[in-house]
Amino acid sequence: MQNQLAQQLILIQFLSSTLGPFPCVPPFDPVSFYINLIANSTCKARFYSFAIKHSVVPQEVHALFGYASPSMRHAKRICRILRSELWRQVRFYRSCLSVLAGCDNRQLGHSPRYRSFLAAASQMTEFLWGTYVPHLKSLRTPRTPWKGESVSLLGDVALPEDIRSVLEHGPKFCTEPKQRGENMVANIQDIAAKAQEDDRSRCIEDCMDVLLKTGSPSTRSFNVSHIVKFFRQNDLYLLISDKEGGFVASSKDVYLEKAQKAVDKNFNCLKGYKAKTVKAKALQLCHRMDLDQLRKQITAAKNDQLQMFFTAKTHKEGCPFRVIVTEKGSWQGSMSRFLLRSLSALKLNDPFLITNSEAVIEYLKQDAIKVKFGLSLDVENLFYSVPHKGMFEAVGNCIEANGNVAFQNQCGLPVESFLGLLKFYLTSTVVVFNNHSYIQKQGICIGSCVAPCTV
Repeated sequence: MQNQLAQQLILIQFLSSTLGPFPCVPPFDPVSFYINLIANSTCKARFYSFAIKHSVVPQEVHALFGYASPSMRHAKRICRILRSELWRQVRFYRSCLSVLAGCDNRQLGHSPRYRSFLAAASQMTEFLWGTYVPHLKSLRTPRTPWKGESVSLLGDVALPEDIRSVLEHGPKFCTEPKQRGENMVANIQDIAAKAQEDDRSRCIEDCMDVLLKTGSPSTRSFNVSHIVKFFRQNDLYLLISDKEGGFVASSKDVYLEKAQKAVDKNFNCLKGYKAKTVKAKALQLCHRMDLDQLRKQITAAKNDQLQMFFTAKTHKEGCPFRVIVTEKGSWQGSMSRFLLRSLSALKLNDPFLITNSEAVIEYLKQDAIKVKFGLSLDVENLFYSVPHKGMFEAVGNCIEANGNVAFQNQCGLPVESFLGLLKFYLTSTVVVFNNHSYIQKQGICIGSCVAPCTV
């Protein structure tokens, strides 16, 4: 009981009440008095914000729990309560200054005397906050310096230190975008809209005061033009690591050798392939099926063949390459998206179908399931192993199960015409590499939009 009373007394001194540290004798200079109160309360509120952000337990918060050390979660909750109360005190003290200035709420933004009071309070706050900063720096937990991503080298490659230091930031690194001043001012209205109607004018004024005190943010920029120039002059190639996420720099001969091995593993070279002729057949097919919108998209496409790029499997011995095919900018991409819209509308009656891996976790969490062992399977060559004949039969059976008429109304094509368009698309997924045309040996093109839908 005594410990509880002691904790309550400590807590009461931070709350606004008649028992708190509020003077009963009127001060000699009320304006200076309230300015000092605003400065002290603001600095204390900032200190609790610092404690919440950096997971620091202030001594006064620790004293509330007696001899028992509070958990960080409970300590942050107390800091939020104290911070909220301190900001409430600041608002009260500002209202007292408005009374001393002789203005009501509608005249706060236009009263020169009241604004001079706030300016003096702001100067006093920043002066007092300067005494807090050295102490706060000692409370911060030192961060482990980030060493960056390692840059792997393939072949006879030597990177200058300045280029390596930039590449060590990794492919996901970016600089903070610079926000223009007018955009920051426009955001004030969005912030004030979330406040109560009586506090919106005060919120706008406070936000403007913060912007006036804040200088233009310093943004770091990296000039990569010299890196591009260096790689071009030395015939070097830059890749991304397949699993580890860093950059890989390769010489031209090593790159072409490993890339050709990766292509030959799953693709066959097509001799005498005429991409323009295939595109003309696609346009004729769309014209015959009255697919005018799709025909316009195919006509506007820039690429007649699919493109490929590579990632380096740095986690495997020899660092082989992985082939990645993209339909971006090709007419095949427009046709695959048209097919995907129709295939996505089909509902599969598969008892083993799951939306994501979390469904498996929820199933294993059931009390009735007692799992003692786990097995992880890595299905290699998934898209390469899907036979076209069996896939067409599965798609036809799924359309029939969902209703031929409903599917025809949804896609605007008869079932036979849709399957014919799908077959033409799969045979036209030709990839270009090193000025040679390649087609996948078997299965569905790994870069196709419809590949996950047809597996």
